[in-house]
Amino acid sequence: MKKAFTMIELIFVIVILGILAAVVIPRLAVARDDAKISKFSQNLSMTITDCISFYISQGKYDKDISKMTNVDVVNKKDYTAELAMNDVSCVKIVLYNENDTKNGINKGSLEVIPINKDNVICKKLHLIPSIKNHLQAKRYIINNTIN
Repeated sequence: MKKAFTMIELIFVIVILGILAAVVIPRLAVARDDAKISKFSQNLSMTITDCISFYISQGKYDKDISKMTNVDVVNKKDYTAELAMNDVSCVKIVLYNENDTKNGINKGSLEVIPINKDNVICKKLHLIPSIKNHLQAKRYIINNTIN
């Protein structure tokens, strides 16, 4: 008699591997999403820190936020940019180089604004504690003593 696996043994192995895959794959997807959320949170904090540091050292913001930070920002306009996750912009950063007393904005302020609040990804991001703290702060005011 030859020593080999029977067809039934092979089928059982395939079924067991299928069950293991069905359990593991969804958990990997959750871990991937958590990693993306963590990266987004770090990018937001880094962008804020980089812009504030630039303002303190230069006495003004650059019109192009991407020149002040290495974080990949999207939808760049003068003094504004957005941070995105999965190609969906969820947070807008606005920089102010001038006083705007009408709107209560001081020179050197940096504002963090939630956008796309109805999007599922953005809703989830806006509830993450570290991101929520930045959104609740709304505006960072830098007291600059550089003339």
